[in-house]
Amino acid sequence: MKKSFTYLILSFMMVTALSYGQEAKGITYQIVNPEIVNNLNDYEDAFSTADMTKLRFSNKSNTIEFESGLKVALYSANHIISIGRVVNMGKVLTSEPKNKGYYIFGLSSDKKTIIQKFTKTKLK
Repeated sequence: MKKSFTYLILSFMMVTALSYGQEAKGITYQIVNPEIVNNLNDYEDAFSTADMTKLRFSNKSNTIEFESGLKVALYSANHIISIGRVVNMGKVLTSEPKNKGYYIFGLSSDKKTIIQKFTKTKLK
């Protein structure tokens, strides 16, 4: 009995870890203009290990743009929760960021990580 309970707990922890913070095309995001890039697989692979929660709104989609011109719509946290996925609501955006438009996204040199790059500097 104790052994079965341990396996149950370990299984639950693994499923939670895998479902928490991983992006899935068509479930947590959608590519808006796929024709703009030659290899979507690089972006899909990078998204599969990414956690875009800090760029997600609770009740509306958010579109991010990559250096290549590719645009990706991040579905709202409420939408993702409604289809049974886990979202850390403590990390989602509650209002428009003050630095919106000051950054763009890219892929790392190994094409496995999404990188946020600042493109503008506000001078005071």
